[in-house]
Amino acid sequence: MIVDTLNLSAKDGAIVLFDGQAVDNWTHMDDRPVEWMVAKGAVQVVAGTGDICTREPFADHYLHLEFKP
Repeated sequence: MIVDTLNLSAKDGAIVLFDGQAVDNWTHMDDRPVEWMVAKGAVQVVAGTGDICTREPFADHYLHLEFKP
């Protein structure tokens, strides 16, 4: 699975929270389905819909983020 613009795959054991296509691993803070939009491989906030969080809780972790300008 390609997970970034460098065409690198996720490391073994990694949990991919966003693959550029779906927000299935996310939920709103009150467990509603995510109302944020996915467009051009990025998550876009929809005003007034509230914060989102991962479905799975994490404690100690290594987090890799990529941002588009």
